[in-house]
Amino acid sequence: MMKTATLESVLRGFEALLSIIEDGRSPTPEVYAEYYEKASGRCETVALAVIESFQAFGKLLEEVIEGECRLSQKLAELVGKRGLTFAVELFKDCLTGVWNRRALSYYFAKVVLPTLSERTWSLAFIDLNNFKKINDTYGHLEGDRVLREFAQLLSGAFSGKGELVCRYGGDEFVVVSPCSPKEMGRKLEELLAFSDFAVGVTAVSPGDSLSSVIDRADRAMYRSKKTRKVEYA
Repeated sequence: MMKTATLESVLRGFEALLSIIEDGRSPTPEVYAEYYEKASGRCETVALAVIESFQAFGKLLEEVIEGECRLSQKLAELVGKRGLTFAVELFKDCLTGVWNRRALSYYFAKVVLPTLSERTWSLAFIDLNNFKKINDTYGHLEGDRVLREFAQLLSGAFSGKGELVCRYGGDEFVVVSPCSPKEMGRKLEELLAFSDFAVGVTAVSPGDSLSSVIDRADRAMYRSKKTRKVEYA
């Protein structure tokens, strides 16, 4: 007899999957099985779509690790060939088109941490200056335009292999790149000529979690608001 799970049960299980990723862990086959069990029934198609998207994104990251492609190119190919538009909804920011916080968490756990012994990784935490004033003065549509343009600016500067640009939330962005903090800082200093933002940069070290790295970069970013230049932690 088919179970009569509701969409709410699918979403609850989905949130559990996301929490695993945001903790820096990888969903195991057992976790997928438990999620499917809870979300089966009338919502079976949705449950399977969620699982397939997570698994496809994990495979995508493995190929990125091997240096076969840029992340954005591979996702476009994946969606084009298999119709996995759900993957875009899971891991892309709908306003700016860059990656979202969920993708950052997955990428950090699947790509950055496992390769720390092989390469140097740096993370930048960025906050637009005076963004609230833009919203209050010119309206939220203008604020949205500013966010989209800034996301394009970052994406243009950090489009190499292994580089990821993410909208972290609101007017905050994160950039991850396989380079030294100083190399990343030089790129960001060039961007300061075109946009008003504060930024903190830090290296990722063994034993770090995503939250610990962001905390360091965030504190450096607040110093940047006073110095008006790239700050390091």
